[in-house]
Amino acid sequence: MKDIIKVALYGNGGGHQVWKAYTMPQVEVVGVSGIEENALPESVRGKAPHYGTLEEMVKASGVDIVSLCSPVRKGQAELAVWCMEQGIHVYAEKPSAFTEDELDKIIATSKRTGMIYHEQAGTYSAAPYCGMRRLISEGAIGKVISVHSQKSYPWHDARPKCEDIDGGLIRQVGIYNMRFVEYVTGVKISDISARETMLGNDHENSDCRRAVVFSMTLENGGVATGTANYCGPRPPDWNHWGFEYVRVFGETGFIEGGEGLGNVRLFQTGKGVTEIDVSKDQYDFFEAFVEEVRSGKRVIDLAIEDELSPCRKVIMARKNSILVGK
Repeated sequence: MKDIIKVALYGNGGGHQVWKAYTMPQVEVVGVSGIEENALPESVRGKAPHYGTLEEMVKASGVDIVSLCSPVRKGQAELAVWCMEQGIHVYAEKPSAFTEDELDKIIATSKRTGMIYHEQAGTYSAAPYCGMRRLISEGAIGKVISVHSQKSYPWHDARPKCEDIDGGLIRQVGIYNMRFVEYVTGVKISDISARETMLGNDHENSDCRRAVVFSMTLENGGVATGTANYCGPRPPDWNHWGFEYVRVFGETGFIEGGEGLGNVRLFQTGKGVTEIDVSKDQYDFFEAFVEEVRSGKRVIDLAIEDELSPCRKVIMARKNSILVGK
């Protein structure tokens, strides 16, 4: 087992770079690239060498894990494949890819090289969702029949005008809806369609969508719907960066929860409503990834195909989406 895992940070596109790596005793941050020094959080400036390119950083730093939050998300899949071919494990901001071919190449490269690839898919291990998954798998609501979810982010001037930058509404926000369905219920989506609108986009020369509605068929014969939008409340009016919520209906009840909404609510026929604290089910996804690299053993019980399945579904949805309003 390795005592210290060397981590390099590339870019901060999407704002989800793992700055916490600087505070983890089992991690040494050995390089930063794709981020101007004055754009780094003040608390970490000057604490790791700054490199001009990802390639320069990878070849100079002896890195074990690279965290990719590419400034331009389109093309990040190619970077991830290149890093794994250099013998480096990859932690990548969503979406992992813009096409299914790119996604298939990531999966194939991870398996061929033995390098671990994880998307920044912390939804899988976060409360309340991992607790909801446990309760559903234990049969709390019987067979899953219907799912509805919502994911909202705030609208602001810095939203990218081109979807190449961050993937666009469906791929970088709607992916949460797919995770809510597949990660929480354990049931895969077999078919998906999407309608989206640019209504309310007052930014000049911007193709940024403001809202999307998904309709899904599940592999078990159930159905699901989801909404994603840039209409969410912003701090300080809301204590979280946006809003998210999921409700799953089954044969014998339903279960619901969301970020910032407290405990999970479980309704069971003949038993009424119970509030359940599922905070003990959660764990930190990146810390678990680091432990996988340290120990050489699987910690996150999620096959790469299943982890990246929500990304595959948003690729499918974006490919055939219908724009209904501008």
